[in-house]
Amino acid sequence: MTTITLVQAPAYDTSKMSAVITKPGNVHLTGLGPGGIQFSCTNPFPAVSGQKQVDITYDGSCPTTHQTVDISSVQP
Repeated sequence: MTTITLVQAPAYDTSKMSAVITKPGNVHLTGLGPGGIQFSCTNPFPAVSGQKQVDITYDGSCPTTHQTVDISSVQP
C-alpha cells in the first residue's frame, strides 16, 4: 500500500471523502485507509509518486464539500 502524508490535516477524515484526486497527474486515489494527515491508498506507488496536491471532495454530510491540500510525501 502507498502512504500519503499531507502538509495539513484535511477538514474531515477519509470516511467522509467521496473522491480524492492528485495533481498534477489527475490520479483518482482508491482504497483509502483510515487517517487524517496521513492515509494509505491501494494505488501503486509509481502512479502517485511525485504528485504535489490532492483535491478532496467530501460527502454530502459535510458543510465543506471541497478542499485542496498540498502533499508532504508519498511513500511505498
